[in-house]
Amino acid sequence: MINYAGRSLFARDGMKKSFTFDWGTGNMGNSSIVKDSFVLSEKLTSNGKFKLGDCNAAQMELQIGYGTIPLEGKTITVSMQFLPPSEAPPAAFTFGKYNVVSDVPTADRRFRKITAYDDLYYILKMDVTDWYDTILPDDDTVVTIKQFRDSFFSYVGVTQKTQTLINDTRTVGRVDGIKQLSGKQVLNALCEVNACFGHIDREGEFAYVYLLSSNPDPVQKYSGVKYEDFTTSAYTKVIIRSDKNDMGVSVGTDAGNAYVISGNFLTYKMSWEDLTATATAVKNAIAGITYEPAQIETKGDPCREIGDCITVATKYKTVTTYIMQRKIKGVQWLKDSIISKGEKNQQDNINSTSAKINEISGRINEIKADLVTATTVLADEIEAAEARINTIEANYISAATVAATYATITDLNSATARIGTIEANYITAGSVAANYATISSLDAVNGRVGTLESTAITTGNLSAQSISGGQINSGTIDTARLNVGTIAAQTVTLNNICGALSAPGQGTITIGTVRASSYQYYTGQGYTSLSIKTFTVSGTTYHCLGY
Repeated sequence: MINYAGRSLFARDGMKKSFTFDWGTGNMGNSSIVKDSFVLSEKLTSNGKFKLGDCNAAQMELQIGYGTIPLEGKTITVSMQFLPPSEAPPAAFTFGKYNVVSDVPTADRRFRKITAYDDLYYILKMDVTDWYDTILPDDDTVVTIKQFRDSFFSYVGVTQKTQTLINDTRTVGRVDGIKQLSGKQVLNALCEVNACFGHIDREGEFAYVYLLSSNPDPVQKYSGVKYEDFTTSAYTKVIIRSDKNDMGVSVGTDAGNAYVISGNFLTYKMSWEDLTATATAVKNAIAGITYEPAQIETKGDPCREIGDCITVATKYKTVTTYIMQRKIKGVQWLKDSIISKGEKNQQDNINSTSAKINEISGRINEIKADLVTATTVLADEIEAAEARINTIEANYISAATVAATYATITDLNSATARIGTIEANYITAGSVAANYATISSLDAVNGRVGTLESTAITTGNLSAQSISGGQINSGTIDTARLNVGTIAAQTVTLNNICGALSAPGQGTITIGTVRASSYQYYTGQGYTSLSIKTFTVSGTTYHCLGY
């Protein structure tokens, strides 16, 4: 709310107003403009709904006499003074500064229509890629959000209102792959992570607008009110994710609305801790925001600003809402049209920043190559041509399918450290590491696995230097070829043990107990069954179990 000494006069009937339109080298007043043709349109959000990060330029329209000098390209300051001066405050009320982008004659050539916007009109369309490359020149550079926004407004040449934002101390880094960046993308991202909106105020400064529910301003006089029969649910959860398929971070509960920040490039290089802190600050800032969507027609009061909370006492109930959009019309008879829209329960898909930046490598949602297809992959290096993954590091990995020409893993769930089935002719992985699953090395060429827990393993060849029986828990081991250096176990239970020692000492079987229904040994020409109670190997006599 603007603190203007003569604010009460806007609600008084019959107060005359004298407008001044000043462009520095000249000005004009009431006599030069068509009666009540002044229109000022302001938007907190582009569609009237609650959407953090929105920044929209205010538009001023006016019809003037045809003989007035051309105004296109000029910056006009609009102010108003109440008449007579004896009843008015000494200072005029300032509506703001607007840049004329269009000055065209009407069809009858009697008037000209003026269309002007505030400074956001140019900032939103500005290419700021060179600035971004300067503030964050390489991957090692980080700045705070406060430093980031101060540098941005210095670059675009607009003054910020002095404000402390809720996530000013968070740090941001460079996102690779940005080839073009607009002022709109920067402002949307900045305001969204700080749970606010942006607009140019009456003094021509950029202001960060927070919606406050305390001390709503009562609308005393109105000509019409339409409102919905519901109040929007409070925000109890905030989720920050890189895109709609990313789990992201989440804070809060499911009791009410969940606000989703998705695709905001300022969050891509944040640590898990910073993301959580950012989401917590956003949740706290918007927790108290509830309102009744409404459309209100009332006397014009330019001291109210977009984002202000207002109440209207109707015949049946008191409506509380926010000024999401408004349009002030007239000169002597100012009228105010206020709009706010919304749903009782917010939908996820409307709560994402509109900035779309192509080829950002901070997050990879989908990778499709000749040999590798994955739903979600975060990896230091992927060489799809050879189906090699050097390093995968994650707090939690859950992949329904990882498929490649030469490798198939049916299921990988790090929560249980289980791999359902690995079928491969060729797999090479340097390291796969997670909190609950570790495979130190997997090389299918040699069939070697450092550590592996699985309900099923299917492979053409399994070769290892050492297999410890304490690590093997299986009902049946069935293989055409078992080639090991040493088998060490307390108990081995098999229907048949067949060994071939072409020369003594080349193989070793070390066991504590042998249970068997029959025994065989190699005679040099063939196998002979043992039916005796003892047998001698290399001069040592052994007793068969049970004899």
